[in-house]
Amino acid sequence: MVAPSAALGRSGVRVARSGHNPRPTPAERLTQPARQPYEDAANRAAATSGVRSAYEGARPLAVDAAAGAGAGAANVYAEENDWGPLAQGAAVLGGGVAGAAGSRALVEGAPKVFNYVVRDRLPDPSVPADPTTGAQPSRATTQRAKRMAQDAAEDPRGAADTLEQRAQGYREADMPAPAAGGLSNDEGYAGLEREMRKETPSRFQRQDRRVEQAASDQVRSLSPGDDVNARASTEYVSDDVRARQGAAQARVAGSKTAVADAEAAERSQADELAANRGTGDAASETIDTEFKSTLDRERAEKNRQFEAVDPNRDVMRPIDPLAQAAQDVKDNLSALAPTNRVLPRDFVNRIDALVPKYHTRAVDTGLFDESGQPITRSETVNVGGPGEAAFADINALRAPLSDAIAQARRNNQGALVQSLERLKGAVDSETARLAEEGGPAAERAAGALDNYRDRYAPRFVEGEGGKFRRDLARDNPAANPPTKTAGRFLRSGVGSKEAAADLQRILEVSDNPEQATQAARQYLLDSLSGVVGSDGKVSPVRLREWVDKRRGALDSFPGIRDEIRTLQQDVMNKRDATTRLQRELEQATGDMKRTERELQDSALSIMVDADPVVAVRRVFGSKDPKAAMREITRRVSPDKAASEGWRKAVADYLAQTVTSGQTAKTAEGGRPASLSQLSDLFEKHTDVLTEVYGPEQMNALRRAQMAVEDLARSQQGKAQSTTTAEDVARMLRYAEIGLKGTFGGLRGGNMFRNLRLAIKTIPGLDSDAKAAEVVRQSMFDPELAAHLLRDPVPPARRAGWNRRLMGLLGLSEGAREGAEAED
Repeated sequence: MVAPSAALGRSGVRVARSGHNPRPTPAERLTQPARQPYEDAANRAAATSGVRSAYEGARPLAVDAAAGAGAGAANVYAEENDWGPLAQGAAVLGGGVAGAAGSRALVEGAPKVFNYVVRDRLPDPSVPADPTTGAQPSRATTQRAKRMAQDAAEDPRGAADTLEQRAQGYREADMPAPAAGGLSNDEGYAGLEREMRKETPSRFQRQDRRVEQAASDQVRSLSPGDDVNARASTEYVSDDVRARQGAAQARVAGSKTAVADAEAAERSQADELAANRGTGDAASETIDTEFKSTLDRERAEKNRQFEAVDPNRDVMRPIDPLAQAAQDVKDNLSALAPTNRVLPRDFVNRIDALVPKYHTRAVDTGLFDESGQPITRSETVNVGGPGEAAFADINALRAPLSDAIAQARRNNQGALVQSLERLKGAVDSETARLAEEGGPAAERAAGALDNYRDRYAPRFVEGEGGKFRRDLARDNPAANPPTKTAGRFLRSGVGSKEAAADLQRILEVSDNPEQATQAARQYLLDSLSGVVGSDGKVSPVRLREWVDKRRGALDSFPGIRDEIRTLQQDVMNKRDATTRLQRELEQATGDMKRTERELQDSALSIMVDADPVVAVRRVFGSKDPKAAMREITRRVSPDKAASEGWRKAVADYLAQTVTSGQTAKTAEGGRPASLSQLSDLFEKHTDVLTEVYGPEQMNALRRAQMAVEDLARSQQGKAQSTTTAEDVARMLRYAEIGLKGTFGGLRGGNMFRNLRLAIKTIPGLDSDAKAAEVVRQSMFDPELAAHLLRDPVPPARRAGWNRRLMGLLGLSEGAREGAEAED
């Protein structure tokens, strides 16, 4: 099918070139650029080997060749009928399109022709209607628009993602978005926007003015209001600076007085504590007296109760439990010299006499045996003690046993000590056995035991009280002076808690418990007076160490403990107060000196009697703008009018600095934001602005910068060749110049208008214009722009030589576009 089409094209060319004129006719010269590529392509396609490859390779060429054949036939017909040059040229154009359309049906079949004629001309539901005309673009138009957008973009998908993200930012900020080319951040797609701006500049300019106005509004939004007085900030700082030196001097004087009073309070407290110094000996003597008197009373009561168990010496108890223990004592008596100094002999004999001693003897029966000898029998008799003793006698062993044990300890006779202790334990056990048997004596024994275990032993047998009692029993007063008694119980170190608890138990049953407790308090206060230092003040460190060492002793006397804790807290409070006041004095003195320096070189000095905007300019021009802005902002923050005035001054400075005077560029005649000045501001002073403005205001500046950046990007894209219609328009401009130059302005103009009307009827040329309008519409609709950039488009199959013809005339683009969409 390629060969007939090619032949038809070649015959059309030959016919068009035949004639009797020695020179090419004007029609031949006009159509020669259009015919030559098709003739050459047809010859190359005819030589292709292989049916399938020839078909696939020549299918688009066949359409082009048929277009050339139709153009040649139209040229011959025009020459034979003596048409004029202009009519002959129009016939060539019309014949080319007719040949292309006819060849499509032969090459591609009826279904594809149907798609081209019917389906691709149906409205595309994926694209919104034109907001100005309400017309819905066709599928073919949408495909052209997609190809136009994607061919222009350097990275179509990346451009779609970017413009969607940036458009979302504008929607969230409730700002109009710039055209899609600038939003995409794609140089090629921005170039496409620039080309469209040339065709319909007013529409883009209106949007630009709205965006410029929005950016300007973002800058103006930084101001707290037109009714705010910016000068209130400089006036406030000026008054503050002038008053600071006097206030600093007053603070120094007040701090000095406060420190003197605090130190006097500390010394007074120390004087009260030092007054207890030297009272410890008297307090210890009081405790000694109370201990000994209480010991005598409690010991007498203990003895009385035990003696009352067997007042008539008729409560008999078996001696067996004591016998073995007594034998152990007798076995160790040899270690004592002389014995009667440790254990009286009559006491030993008494124990021995109580133990039964059985003896076997022969007793005469009064009978005689056969030999006449007397007959005797063996008889066991008790020749010792009765085997029992009165409980009163057993109880009487307690005192001498205690004395014997003490003496054995002094003599370092350990084995004897153990024997005597076992014997004394047997005596105690006998009392316990009696208490368990019942009866009046048992009740008295139980009472005596309870008194001993619960009252006497915890105070005067166990612990420090028992040790002191035993030391006193040694009859060595020099080793136990009364002035040292309190120190035995109220000491520091290991066992201090237990010793103090022993004293507390003794004093609570003393004759004068309150007086005794007061003596313990006085003894501790005397010891505590040592924490007063040479400076006449209580040392918190030494006080804490003293308390830590005697914490156990203090816990046994809650009243004294709480008093000392209160004293300790009061000492700490007074010392903290003095320390704090001294620091305040140092701070006040430093503040006074700093105030004097600040009047000369601080950031506040630039505010004194200055114009607010000038003050802001000085801040940005200072050595450390961030620190200067922070200092001023912090200084004016306590005063609402001054704080708002400062923000107004900064906003006025920004309005003058980052906007230009081209008020016509905005929709409402405001000063538009300047990209270079905004960029310079953010590059140098973002951290400065954050000192006076919060995130919301900083975001307003960033939104303004974003808007002007996107607008500027639209003007920086490289130029793009957009549509075939542009090429045709360019050709028509050349044709208009030639016609008017050849036939005159009136006739040539009429001929040009007729030519334009004829060309408008050619299928495909208006399709490019419609596609361009869809792309233009997408420039103001980010969602549509993203759709055109991202949606896949079938690749166009074009011969390399086809561009030349399309660049010159743009004749058969409409006829071929349907086929490319199917591919």
